[in-house]
Amino acid sequence: MRFFKKIIPLFMVLSMVWCGSVSGGDNLDAHRARIKRIALRVANVAGIEVNVVVVPEFAIDACVYPDGTIVITTGLINVSQSDDELAFVIGHEISHIMLRDYSIKPLPAILDNSGLPGHLSREIVADLKGMYFAEKAGYNPYASIKILTRIATDFDTFFEKRIESISHYLRNSSHFGME
Repeated sequence: MRFFKKIIPLFMVLSMVWCGSVSGGDNLDAHRARIKRIALRVANVAGIEVNVVVVPEFAIDACVYPDGTIVITTGLINVSQSDDELAFVIGHEISHIMLRDYSIKPLPAILDNSGLPGHLSREIVADLKGMYFAEKAGYNPYASIKILTRIATDFDTFFEKRIESISHYLRNSSHFGME
């Protein structure tokens, strides 16, 4: 685990420099302050401490590294329309940390007991728990549908199933008894 704690942050910095995506300025500082504020609220509800890194990158993405670091791109921040949407994203990533479900490379689509590809079922679990953490922190859980609909590059089955699961849960729950 120590290896990842040292290599991954170094890799992130080097990849940003090599790709020419490093930029400074007040906007990046504002993004970092905003994400830190939201992450603190959501992480407190989840009962864990998190390290969140904002990466100046056009790509719309967020992920978790094996050391538990959450990485969010400025592309995703710029596409979001509210703190509620970002709270869902952070809650989703915190769920991956708590489930120890992170990977540097894409996971194979191995079917689990639900009949869904393994990576899709893990994403749905992280979506639902992410909504739970965000709502408990005072954010609107319906923002999850808004951000997922907006970031779906090609409205394929992967996003369709996730949004369908979230919508079904929101219609049939009395927010939230997921513990």
